[in-house]
Amino acid sequence: AATAYRDAEVPFVVHHVPEMDAAVRMWEDVDYISRMVGTGSHRTETSTSNHFLYFNQGKGAPQGWTPPTGVTFLSFQSWLRKAIMNHFLPQERAEHLYFRISSDDGAKWIFDEF
Repeated sequence: AATAYRDAEVPFVVHHVPEMDAAVRMWEDVDYISRMVGTGSHRTETSTSNHFLYFNQGKGAPQGWTPPTGVTFLSFQSWLRKAIMNHFLPQERAEHLYFRISSDDGAKWIFDEF
């Protein structure tokens, strides 16, 4: 089923995969992730709500169209501080940030751990 979702480019979550347990244990450790990610800035999507809509602007946007999300670049440490602070704010006052890091962006360790 996961292959069908992947091939359709539909977001999905996979649960209870024993082969992933070692990576899950490591990635639960904030200090480990901080060391691995380092101090550089990485793509971080922003939203005025907690909704991060996937969209493809590649085919050209209609006149006057505004993307539903924005992009900024933050270090993991900066993102983590903001995430902790936002956790205690009401949704409408929180800054919604989706920190992204991938093996495509030079984080080869992610690919290696799987």
